[in-house]
Amino acid sequence: MMAVLKRLVRLMLPYWKPMTLGLILSFLTIGSNMGLLITSAYLISWSALRPPVLDLMVLVAGVRFFGISRAAFRYGERYVTHHATLSILGKIRVWVYHSLAAQSPGRLLSYHSGQLLSRLVNDVEALKDLYLRVLLPPLTVICIGLAAAFFLSLFHWSLVLAFVLFYGLAALGVPWLVRRLTGGKEKLDRAREELNTLLADSLKGLTEITAFGREKLQIDKATGKGNAFARLQLRISTGNALTGTQTQLLAHLAMVATLCLSIHLVSTGQLKGIWIAALTMGVLAAFEAVQGLSRFMPNLDF
Repeated sequence: MMAVLKRLVRLMLPYWKPMTLGLILSFLTIGSNMGLLITSAYLISWSALRPPVLDLMVLVAGVRFFGISRAAFRYGERYVTHHATLSILGKIRVWVYHSLAAQSPGRLLSYHSGQLLSRLVNDVEALKDLYLRVLLPPLTVICIGLAAAFFLSLFHWSLVLAFVLFYGLAALGVPWLVRRLTGGKEKLDRAREELNTLLADSLKGLTEITAFGREKLQIDKATGKGNAFARLQLRISTGNALTGTQTQLLAHLAMVATLCLSIHLVSTGQLKGIWIAALTMGVLAAFEAVQGLSRFMPNLDF
């Protein structure tokens, strides 16, 4: 396993610049969204106090800035990360081809034709997600979590504790639980490989199967393999959907906890009431980073 990881790291090293730029743009995108919601909430809260219009102009400009920058950073992040992903995928495909060309044909005879085709296609396709769905989301979550925790620490430590608790559960607990329930992609890839091998062997030996009257038996085998593969696909899809709902639940619980703590801090004179909405919306916006982890754990089975 470590040898494979070292090879993959060597293949990705030439693209460290776009990969780093993609991480920065991903952080700036979510950071702009947080800034937009925080500034908007603060602007609305302050407007309720009926200050002079000129005092609100900076906040209005801030809302416009964060709104425009969020769209610009999102476009740049999509372009850079997908460009890096496709570049890495092309490098991996060339590496696989050269590795196969260097092998003697006798070493490949131990594989069924369907099994070999399935591994060549599915394993390479799985590796394309190494950066976009395995490396990038956790790094973005860490950066956004640190930034949000620092922002909350400017007001009170209890806000930081509440945020870290729910943020940690959403970032680590939910993906781990879903992976335990679904089994990850390892079983799915094995079932796909068995189905492809059976279908390839059936097509290759169609004449013999027909001659010996084994059509029904072969159809039943293929149906059983197909049903097993479909059930595993359903489990994976259900797990991914469950990840999204659980993350949303934890995000709203964190928002409610922040709201309650902020009200308590205002009542004790430790926080200005004008910050209640801004802090609450900022915590909710930070959980956008966790949404990218919905397929993080399953993709660790490459």
